[in-house]
Amino acid sequence: MRKQKLTPDTTLVDSRYNFLELGQQGGERSMSGKPVNFVNPDTGEVEQGYIFWGKDRPKVQGGGWFMGFQQAFIALSQDKELTLDHHRVLSYLLGKLDFDNFIHLRQTDIVKALEIDKSRVSRALAVLKHKEIILVAPYKGVRCYKINSWWAWKGSVLSFQKDMKGVQEERKLKIVKSDKTKQSEKI
Repeated sequence: MRKQKLTPDTTLVDSRYNFLELGQQGGERSMSGKPVNFVNPDTGEVEQGYIFWGKDRPKVQGGGWFMGFQQAFIALSQDKELTLDHHRVLSYLLGKLDFDNFIHLRQTDIVKALEIDKSRVSRALAVLKHKEIILVAPYKGVRCYKINSWWAWKGSVLSFQKDMKGVQEERKLKIVKSDKTKQSEKI
C-alpha cells in the first residue's frame, strides 16, 4: 500500500470501510478496481488500497430463515423411500425450525397443520429418524426434535461448528461400536 498526503478532495474510508467523504463518483471508484484512500487505524496515516463493497444487503422477506445444504436436498429428492408424506412433514419441520436446529412441536400440531392422519405423521417421523434426518434431542428437560446439521442449520456459525464437531464424534462412536459388534460375532 502506498502512503499519501491528505488533500481536500481525497476520498477517505475509515478502518471499518465507511466512507468519510465521497468524491464525485462515490463508491464506484472501489468497484471499478481503482485504489481508494483509507486511514490506517494503527498509524493514523492515509494509505491507498482496494476494498470490495456492495449496496445494502437485501432484507429477508417473510420472517424466518435457515441455511440448507444443496447436496443434502439432492439426496432427499433422490431417496426413493421418501414419499410425499415424508417430504411434507420434513418441510413443515424446516418451516418451524428454531435456533440450533431445535423444533418445539408435538405430533398433534403437525397432524392439525398438515391435515394428515396421526399414523401417517408417526410413520413419516419414524422414517426421518431412522435416516437420521431428524434427531430426538433433549432440550431443557423436554424431548424435542432436531434437524440433523448435515441437512440444514439455523443459528450462528460458531454454534454450527460446535454441533458439527459433536455429530462427527457421534458418528465415530457408532462406527467403532459397529466394528466391535462385528468382531464379537465372528468369535
